[in-house]
Amino acid sequence: MRQMTRAISLIPLIAILGSCEIYEQAEMKHRVKARVTGVLEGSRTGGGKPKVTQQTAICRWYADKAFISDYQELDKASDSYDRWRRQGGIYRELTSFEITTVEILEESQPKTALVSGTINGKPFQMKVPDGQPISWVKKRRR
Repeated sequence: MRQMTRAISLIPLIAILGSCEIYEQAEMKHRVKARVTGVLEGSRTGGGKPKVTQQTAICRWYADKAFISDYQELDKASDSYDRWRRQGGIYRELTSFEITTVEILEESQPKTALVSGTINGKPFQMKVPDGQPISWVKKRRR
């Protein structure tokens, strides 16, 4: 009888833990979508001198930071960001985009999401690892 009472008392705890995991996944999906949206918004202007929005996009793309204060790290991030935009065919032109799905990849370290949608009407997929540079799952066709 005592064991049954203990088991029943664990049910609310299990429910709370399960809802915490659901909340964490929803919160991560929201953060990832905001990160990718910011990166793509900052990329809309294409090449040339970075504007403040493009600098923020570089920092978000590289390490999900609002600002990178170390100039060497920022320079490395900027060069890598330009290569990434060229690989994705968005260096010169990005006029529109839509994010359609954000899927959290289970058991990934660091926590990683797979983001899908369209850029300039063409489908894309990105891997978005927490705190690390975003990458294309496949090279986009221009």
